[in-house]
Amino acid sequence: MLHNGIEAGRTCAEPNGGETGFHASGGATVADVRLMRAEVGRVLGVKASGGIRSLADALAMIEAGANRIGTSASAAILGAIP
Repeated sequence: MLHNGIEAGRTCAEPNGGETGFHASGGATVADVRLMRAEVGRVLGVKASGGIRSLADALAMIEAGANRIGTSASAAILGAIP
């Protein structure tokens, strides 16, 4: 799945390296995001999605290289910002 996202990102006009979520094994992991960011560089975007439920989760994905977050817990995440 990661390979497909990277290849799709390299060939599309929109700067998107792909997503790391929507997989039977679960959502994004920090390792997935870090690997995808290393492969696509800063030219393409990386969206982390799936399993991101807290501010700590979101910040960990951003620190790993995600520049977009997909979550259904946005209200809880935003509410946790001091």
